[in-house]
Amino acid sequence: DDEPHALEGLRLRLQPLASKWQMTFVDSGADALCRFEQSPHDVIVSDISMPGMDGAQLLHAISERWPATIRIALSGMSDMSDAEQKLRLLPLAHQYLSKPCHPEQLEDAVARSLRLREELTHPGVQAIIGRIRQLPARPQVFSRLQVAMARPDATARASW
Repeated sequence: DDEPHALEGLRLRLQPLASKWQMTFVDSGADALCRFEQSPHDVIVSDISMPGMDGAQLLHAISERWPATIRIALSGMSDMSDAEQKLRLLPLAHQYLSKPCHPEQLEDAVARSLRLREELTHPGVQAIIGRIRQLPARPQVFSRLQVAMARPDATARASW
């Protein structure tokens, strides 16, 4: 995060997790890349709206150079709608959280991502998953079935 108060607040709120995780806090995308050069991290949490290198550019660079890194995007106010922002970040971030974000919510997102990563221990599989830019579309039959099942008057004989 490029906002010193937000960064310090996040550091203080996540302090109880210091015994569980090693955390590094930086105030720019360029600093984050320098830290990754020195020592790649398992997870990156980045604000999206930053001067200079914005969060989308940072997450793109991380995904290219360290594809196995879990990428979480945080975003507050933006000139784009929430949906537009999520679509823009879809190929770059594994998780998208809105700011302000409660520490428990961030902790949960990181913990769930790390658990999933542990399930996928083969480095080749991690690299392939890290490079995924787009998930395949759901089959039309599944989408239709899901809509039909959500209707209170649905029957097994319904035609679509």
